Amino acid sequence: MSGPTADDLTRSTRLWELNPVTFGALREALPNGLLSYDPEGRGWFEDPILYREGDLLLGVLSHEAFAVLRLSVL
Repeated sequence: MSGPTADDLTRSTRLWELNPVTFGALREALPNGLLSYDPEGRGWFEDPILYREGDLLLGVLSHEAFAVLRLSVL
């Protein structure tokens, strides 16, 4: 994405819930972990981004083997 301001760097996207079923799907598609560059089988994604209540929790840039993790006390 690109834009003249940070506000232009947003877009709508479908979200799914991280639960035991979706966690299992992630482990199957990325058996070498979230920093894997080559998803297995029918995996078609890379660079997962996880949000908690609309706030960034984890952002991954797999081809750079880089991630940002935001931790906070609940």
